[in-house]
This record gives sequence, structure tokens and C-alpha cells, in this order.
Amino acid sequence: MRVIDARYQRTPLLGELLKREAIAGSGAFLAFVGLSALGSQNAFYLLFLVPLAFDVGLAWLEPSDPSAFHDRLAGTAVVATRRGYSLDLKVKKWVALGMANVKR
Repeated sequence: MRVIDARYQRTPLLGELLKREAIAGSGAFLAFVGLSALGSQNAFYLLFLVPLAFDVGLAWLEPSDPSAFHDRLAGTAVVATRRGYSLDLKVKKWVALGMANVKR
């Protein structure tokens, strides 16, 4: 998966990425606060889940354009790639290099 600029089909600029992550992050933060403060006497905190539900629900409810609110507002899109970052292979290589350096 990769995030691209929807207009130019390239890697988005820093401003677009910051806008996208600020919207998604604030929704996730509010959901975290709402769930952590939830108790038997304060079900009001469930309302903190509404921004995240709206953000993700927009993509789920509209099949013609399955992009979340934060992607639409920032002008970005998430696309599938043939080959990802392969973090597991890179970490395995780093560990092997670290072990080789320790043995020296």
C-alpha cells in the first residue's frame, strides 16, 4: 500500500501528508480518549468515537469513491503496489549485520 497525490499520481508533498495525518490522528486520539475514559457513569465519552466513525464510514458507505474523509480533504489516495517496503526482510538484514558486528 502506498499514499499518492490524487491529482498528480506521485508522492504527496509534506503539507498534504501533514494535513492527512493530522485529521486521521486527531480522530484516533479522540477515540482513544473516549474509550479510556469510558465507565459505567460516563457513557457520554462514546461521542468521542463519532469523528473516527465519520472518517472511516465515509469510505465504507460510498462504494463509488472508497476513500476516507482525511484522504479526500488532503487530496491523497491509497493505492496498492506490486512490492511493498518489505520491512521484515530489511529488519532481518539489519539484525544479521548487527550480529556480525557483535561477533567481531
